[in-house]
Amino acid sequence: CGDVTPRGVLDNELTHGGLKYVSAPKGFKGGTTSGRDTAALRNYGRIIGDPETNWSYEAGLKADWLDRRLRTNVAVFRNLYSGLQFGVTTPDGGFGRINAGDATTEGAELELTAVPVKGLELNASVGLLDGKYTKWTAALSTCTASRGLTTLEQYLNLPMKQSPKWSYRVGANYSYDTGDSGVFSVGADYSAKADHYNNLCASEGIRVQDYEFLNAQMRWENAGGNFLVTLSGTNLQDSEVF
Repeated sequence: CGDVTPRGVLDNELTHGGLKYVSAPKGFKGGTTSGRDTAALRNYGRIIGDPETNWSYEAGLKADWLDRRLRTNVAVFRNLYSGLQFGVTTPDGGFGRINAGDATTEGAELELTAVPVKGLELNASVGLLDGKYTKWTAALSTCTASRGLTTLEQYLNLPMKQSPKWSYRVGANYSYDTGDSGVFSVGADYSAKADHYNNLCASEGIRVQDYEFLNAQMRWENAGGNFLVTLSGTNLQDSEVF
């Protein structure tokens, strides 16, 4: 099956080097099944029949300031999902997909990049997200075994899968060109996310608690640009994340 997916955009270039815009595209995902649902691969009747559609509304501003030493990107958005598809585990321990229902997600994103002095780049980003179900169309037994949910109100109050309320990242990188000796650079970034869930039923046992990551690297590139050595470290705080 298919669908018509229109997209509308209005934008306006700013005199100092920027762009403000609004957009409203529609997305579509046809009926499918879980790739791990081996029974569905043998029985096409288990493939879910309803598609997922999404109207995504966004407004934003992208601009350069201070003689292009500062760049800001800011956006606010609202997504209206119908027939939202999610993967689930079946009572027999298998895997499948269902149309959970309709949902709305909205939020804001801000990205900053600054070059205060030659060779030094600073960057930061923050995201805010709020998601909620507006209609539940799946069976009221979907999360009974894992969470004991049986009423429509309980399902409508479920936190949405993989939707942290906030996230942020800050980073810095400094590069120094020595000429014949090549280019040396050092950088680090620090990021964090709020609590969120990795499954539809928001099972506490696999809740992702808010966590922080620290990464860093040192790099040398020869003057010819054809040889590179990097020493990098990931999760230097040894954060444990499900």
